[in-house]
Amino acid sequence: MKKVSYVLLIFLLLILFVGVFAFINQDKLVDRFISRQSDAVSFRYELLDMDGTIKLVTVGTGSPLPGDRVRSCNAVFVGGKFFVFDVGPGASRAIESLRLPLDRLEGIFITHWHADHYMDLPELINRSWLMNRTNDLHLYGPDPLDTIVNGMRQFLEVENHFRLDHHGPEIIDIDLGLPISHLITLDAEGYSKVYDRDGVVIEAFGVNHEPIHPALGYRISYKGKSLVISGDTKRSDQVIKYAKGADILLHEALGFDLIKRAIVIQEEKGNKRNATILTDILDYHTSPKEAAEVAAAAGVKKLILTHLGPAPENPISRRFYATDLEDIYEGSVLLAEDGDIYTIE
Repeated sequence: MKKVSYVLLIFLLLILFVGVFAFINQDKLVDRFISRQSDAVSFRYELLDMDGTIKLVTVGTGSPLPGDRVRSCNAVFVGGKFFVFDVGPGASRAIESLRLPLDRLEGIFITHWHADHYMDLPELINRSWLMNRTNDLHLYGPDPLDTIVNGMRQFLEVENHFRLDHHGPEIIDIDLGLPISHLITLDAEGYSKVYDRDGVVIEAFGVNHEPIHPALGYRISYKGKSLVISGDTKRSDQVIKYAKGADILLHEALGFDLIKRAIVIQEEKGNKRNATILTDILDYHTSPKEAAEVAAAAGVKKLILTHLGPAPENPISRRFYATDLEDIYEGSVLLAEDGDIYTIE
């Protein structure tokens, strides 16, 4: 009994000591808290190092299906430049959480106008501006880009002018609050060179995501290295053509086997609408095996699967994405996670 009393006494004295220490050092503790909050918005400028690499950050790897993952978004750092490809729901906040250098964002590239690929576009534009971006921001995308930009301009102008009125033109450069838009049009071969500057080349090519048209994939090249982003597509010969010899192919992949099971369950529950939508989803996406076939045909060095739905969050569901792929493709196959960083050296 005495032993218990001694332990209790020591515990109470420890609490008292901590309380007194906190009271005496409260200013230092508050300063430390504020400093940590400031560190939270410090950017990882090392990603912009001119080291000859291409760095891919899979910011958002989810699909429109329910789940906790951020939806489609990828950040690419190449030649000292920062680009974002697609900006799905949750992407802007995730980019900040990853401390990617928003104030140096140069370009945003959209694969197609499905909500899970562009819903956070206004927020990303606005946040990069508020986080002290001093360079022009360029927005690249397929038709109807002008419709999107005009609607976004009306949406953001109210906020932008409120900021200007509050802080003044010496602090707020309102001209940087909206992007410079570049409509991507493809030639007869379904191709367009979109960007060619300082050794960085970005090419767009058409993919099959019908009835969504146009839908694009992108190839990013720099100093003999290359990264290809498929965008949303069925198994596509266009992806094979433009991914030839790439170091990384980032390809969408839905868990077809899981979705087919979900269709049966929804039908059994009488949820005809959900069953129909899930059935339609299979019409314009790629299975993991089909993505492996594309990677093998293109001869890419590494295949990374993204746009994963249902999201593989446990060993059982992951098995539906990775089983038997080695019989199709000899290279490395990875399932992307939100916030992964891949470097092509």
